[in-house]
Amino acid sequence: MADVEIEKSYLAAQARLSGRARALSPDELATPVPTCPGWTIKDVLGHLVGLIDDVLAGRLAGPPDDSQTASQVDAYRTVDISELLDRWDTQAPVFANLVAEVHMWPAAFDVMTHELDVLAALGDKSNRTGEQIEDFARRLYQIIDVGRPLRIETDTQVLGDPDADLTLSGSDFELVRVRLGRRSATQVRAMNWSSDIGDDALRLCFFGPSPTDIIE
Repeated sequence: MADVEIEKSYLAAQARLSGRARALSPDELATPVPTCPGWTIKDVLGHLVGLIDDVLAGRLAGPPDDSQTASQVDAYRTVDISELLDRWDTQAPVFANLVAEVHMWPAAFDVMTHELDVLAALGDKSNRTGEQIEDFARRLYQIIDVGRPLRIETDTQVLGDPDADLTLSGSDFELVRVRLGRRSATQVRAMNWSSDIGDDALRLCFFGPSPTDIIE
């Protein structure tokens, strides 16, 4: 049975980001995205559309490697933004249904993460609170392994092991960004841990950590 929550999450983030992108000027689309080094906002959009192209064409069965991701970006670098977004809007329902059928939450996490990347590049702090980011954090922290039991206290919920002696505190937004590689090793170690666990703190990151500090 398909996981309809994956489909709903992907399509909601896709609609928000596509709608926002349509209102951006050429200069805004050329804005560098600090959390995606070397990419502009348009490049991020190209990756998201190119990823669907690769999956639907059978060229990709798992997460893309660096060369595949670069090819996705290159394929749309000179394509008009309206054409790019029209293609995304058309393909998104097909893709969302497909990833829901195979229970592929990372596909939804990808577009949700890149939405936050784009908003941060624009200096827009929306979507950092509320039900969406709370659910995102909850799903990302269903399984945690830093070498010992860990209790996570966000601004809205308790995650992980509620009885653990080791505690990490932070906002849902900050914890989402850390988990997906949007903070440096120095920043991860400097988070509000109840005790110093050294480099084990970096096990919190699914991706990354970032090679440079990220201030959002």
